[in-house]
Amino acid sequence: MTHDKTDPGNWVRLADYIRSGKSPIDMRWLVFHRREAMRQFGCLLKLGKGILIDHDRLMAYLEELDRRKEGIVPKLS
Repeated sequence: MTHDKTDPGNWVRLADYIRSGKSPIDMRWLVFHRREAMRQFGCLLKLGKGILIDHDRLMAYLEELDRRKEGIVPKLS
C-alpha cells in the first residue's frame, strides 16, 4: 500500500498523538529507532524541535513494515 504524497495529511504534535491513545505501539520507541525511515516514508515531520505525526500515514508505514516482515527496531548490518 502506498500513501498519497499530495494529500496534505492530518498532522498532530507527537505529544498530543501519544496522549490521544490512537497508536497501537509505543511512539517514543518507534520514533527513537525509526525516525529517519518514518520521515522518508512521510508519516513524520520534524519542524525545529517539534515532531508531527500523521495517523493514517503512520498506519500505512506500520503495514509496510509488516509486509516486509520487519520489526520496529531496525536490524543492524
